[in-house]
Amino acid sequence: MVGVEWTLLRFVSDGVESVPGDFPLEVTLGITRSGALSATDGCNWLSGRVEVEADRLVAGRLMTTRRGCGGPAVRVARLIDLVLHSTPTWAIQDATLTLTSANTTLVYEPRRSIFPSDRAGRPVPLVVTRGRRGGADYRFNYAVGQHAVQLQAEWR
Repeated sequence: MVGVEWTLLRFVSDGVESVPGDFPLEVTLGITRSGALSATDGCNWLSGRVEVEADRLVAGRLMTTRRGCGGPAVRVARLIDLVLHSTPTWAIQDATLTLTSANTTLVYEPRRSIFPSDRAGRPVPLVVTRGRRGGADYRFNYAVGQHAVQLQAEWR
């Protein structure tokens, strides 16, 4: 669990399973060996201290950005906040991380790359060019979906 950056695959809330969808930010979770948590909830960035116990994740006070997001990202953001503040149980099985609180389960997979468009379920991007400038990696790509062609510039 520690030292891996995770991407949200799906979540179950009150018995209803959903996928995160395409939000402005990828929904991620990372915990360093020194106990620093860094996450995104589909809208905002979260950071703070966390203790990883044998089967529980105990988050301290989490700082968050305050972007005003709308749509389905708001629902996912509330669930992420609820789970992280509820001392959820955690388990890793078949390369997936599961965080579970009273009525919500979050299922993460190891992040495939630093670029959000590489998330499972999205069309495979066709890279036009990539590189590094300053301290950031970037790439320009396009993807052909069933109903559209997407052009993207990504950096991280």
